Amino acid sequence: MRQVRTSKIILVVLTIALFLSLFISILPVKLACAQVDKLIWKTVDTPAPLLANNIIVSPSEINAITVGPDNQTLYALDIPNKKVYKSIDSGISWDNSTQITTNLDLVATLPAWDIVVAPDDTNFVVAITSNIAGTLPKQVFISFDGGQNWESTAFESVSSDTIGCISISACYCDGKRDIALGT
Repeated sequence: MRQVRTSKIILVVLTIALFLSLFISILPVKLACAQVDKLIWKTVDTPAPLLANNIIVSPSEINAITVGPDNQTLYALDIPNKKVYKSIDSGISWDNSTQITTNLDLVATLPAWDIVVAPDDTNFVVAITSNIAGTLPKQVFISFDGGQNWESTAFESVSSDTIGCISISACYCDGKRDIALGT
């Protein structure tokens, strides 16, 4: 008797669920979409010698750009010419002197293949440079002063994998950070 009653309750619940699913399916459904005035994507040219007023340093071939948390400090990498450039005015002007490159070249084998700035400190910068043979992105260097001085992390990818991406965490736990590397 109790089993028949439980079966009837289940049958009623399933019938209601079926009815509701049919009713809901005939209601007009709007797909989720971004608001037109909120998310707008546009193509932006990267700095290049052939584009008027869009040159970091001529001649240069910019392969990577990173922006600091102040939205004014930018670093640009010119891999073929083994240069690292810095702007402190949102990219309006760029350091031509190659001072950053020279300082990095004193401790690392250029080119720098990737560069990233900490999300909470414009002066904390990490760069991926070539290994000693000078051909593969395998070494990690850190600057605590916005690229004026660099020091080795003593980390080098020893496998056949090269470092393909990098990220830095915000500061936590008595000034410590995580540096994530991807191969």
